[in-house]
This record gives sequence, structure tokens and C-alpha cells, in this order.
Amino acid sequence: KAKIGVLVADVSGEEAQGFRSYYENYIAGNYDVEFNYTDALQSAEDEKTAIEKFASQGCQAIISFSSNDRVQQIETCEKYGVYYAVASGVLDDAQYETYKTYEYFAGQVGPGNDTEFEAGKDMGAYYKEQGVSKVAIYGAFIPTQCMFTVLLVSLTDWVAPMAEKAI
Repeated sequence: KAKIGVLVADVSGEEAQGFRSYYENYIAGNYDVEFNYTDALQSAEDEKTAIEKFASQGCQAIISFSSNDRVQQIETCEKYGVYYAVASGVLDDAQYETYKTYEYFAGQVGPGNDTEFEAGKDMGAYYKEQGVSKVAIYGAFIPTQCMFTVLLVSLTDWVAPMAEKAI
């Protein structure tokens, strides 16, 4: 039976719960695989410790929903000979170019930073055309230096000028 460790930053979030349900109710039920999960990870050191623990427990792969330090995660998995996949988000272009040839880097799931940027720009343009002048942006970006909760911003004072500069 294959053993896969799952790094989770927010164990109560819908994304993590949805994937856990999918892994346990479909994947584990149809394939010879066992999933082990972390508690909420709050730091890069927590992530590294979890990977080391999973490796010592015989996990052959890590799926990551935690992004305090993806570079350290990849390098730790490489050190222990454990396959690694980013399940939520993507590496930036420079990181991807560096790690895409690593033996144990299995890849990433996500549309890519350029696609996400374009989608945000398109949404801003759409709502501006609809006459919306205020929007609420909710996010819990990880890494932690980017975290923010709810901001009320003026579309014409903040989002639209940013989109215009990007064009």
C-alpha cells in the first residue's frame, strides 16, 4: 500500500476538507493508497518537521496544501527521497525553472500566476463596466507575509489603476 503525507495549513478550510474527502472517499477506496494528514501547519519549520516525520513513517510522497516555504519543502523531500507535489497554488516562474528537473518533484496543480493575474484583471474590468465602485477582497494568502483578511477598496481608486498599469 502506498503511503502519502498531506501537508495542510488550514485544516478547517473548505479546500482542505474537500480534498480530504476526495482522497479518503474516492482515491483510497479505489486505489491501494493510505493518506496521513498534518494538523494545521503555521510555519516553514512545522512543514519541514512534518515532511521528516512522514518520511520516517514510510510515506513515499507528499502532497502540499501549505506554502510557508515551498522551496524548503521541495529540498527536504529531495533529501529524503520522497515525491512532492504542490496541490494548491503554484511555484513562481523562477522556482519552477529551478525545481522542475528535481528527481522527486512531481509537479503542481494550478492555472499559473499569469493566468490568475489575467483573471483578476478581467474581473476588475468587468465590474468596472458594470458600474461597481466598491468591492470586497477576501484572501488568506500564504506565505504569511502576504496575509490579509477583508479590505474594502474603491475599484476606481485602486484596482482599475493597477490593471491599467499592467496593460
